[in-house]
Amino acid sequence: DGYLISLNFEEGDIVKTNDLLAVIDNKTYDINSQSANMLLNIAKANTLPDAPALKQIETNLQAATLKMEQDKQQAERYKKLYKSNSVAKLEYENMLVAFENSKANYLSLKENYNYQKQLAEQQLIAQQSQSDVNKVLQNNNELRAVVGGKVYTRNKELGDYVRRGEIIATIGNPKNIYAKL
Repeated sequence: DGYLISLNFEEGDIVKTNDLLAVIDNKTYDINSQSANMLLNIAKANTLPDAPALKQIETNLQAATLKMEQDKQQAERYKKLYKSNSVAKLEYENMLVAFENSKANYLSLKENYNYQKQLAEQQLIAQQSQSDVNKVLQNNNELRAVVGGKVYTRNKELGDYVRRGEIIATIGNPKNIYAKL
């Protein structure tokens, strides 16, 4: 739907298949297309390794790795100390719990990173699809001849408002005239 801003034919003209006959001004398609392209660019950026969300999780993952390794070493030290009766069993068990917590935190962050990456990739696919759909819809603003032939009638004028499915012109094969009234 929109206003005819360009009509490139007159009654009696011969047109070829795919000739541009008219252009419809439809601001909605233009705005949707621009928006889809901007969102697509953001979605692409979110899939890169240096995307802010992924980078933040990666930084937390590095810190969790260091903490887990440190707690593992401490647990091993306390195990040796416990065997030599230098620390209480409770202290050794507390250190094992700290290591298990660090390990769980590390694994959780790793899963979170993979999940965030998957979400970003899903968003990219959705935005690419939306961008492609909007390009197709925007191309609907350019009315092209489906078949070549002679323009017999022009039903609309420049500036007219047209709706989807309205006939703007009648084109036929001039060699196959059955009746002319």
